[in-house]
This record gives sequence, structure tokens and C-alpha cells, in this order.
Amino acid sequence: MFSLQDKVVVVTGGTGVLGDAFVKGITGSGGKAVILGRNREEGESRVQQVKESGGEAMFIVADVLNEKMTFRGLPEVYWRLTVVG
Repeated sequence: MFSLQDKVVVVTGGTGVLGDAFVKGITGSGGKAVILGRNREEGESRVQQVKESGGEAMFIVADVLNEKMTFRGLPEVYWRLTVVG
């Protein structure tokens, strides 16, 4: 069986439709999701959904087309990263 137990995975575009599927798959397989996206309201809602399902997630406002904006929030989780995708 596939497991991401205790792995930390960054999901770019995590507030979009495809990002939602990735976050659910990651956390459903035991992973911890770091959700990057531009929509704070959607990102925080997604984190709440994950936590209500017993998973772990955090949200960072980021636009991957803006390098300074994207990497500004990552230092707080960088040391724990397992997979960036």
C-alpha cells in the first residue's frame, strides 16, 4: 500500500481544483501538506478540511510566478520538506 506517512509535501497551486485532489491524496496517505496558493480564504478553508479529517496541513500565500513571494514563506517549513511538487 502507498504511504506518505510523516512526509512533508509542498503543493503549488494548492487552492485550485487539481491542488485540492493532490492535498486530499497526500493527507489521505499519511503525508503532511504545505499548501501554496494565492487565495488565502480557500487555502485556510482547505487546511481546516484536512484537520477535520485528522490530517496535517498548513497554508502559505504564494504565487509561484513570483519567486520572491513564493520563497518568502518557505523557510519556516524548509527543514521538514520531503517532496516538492
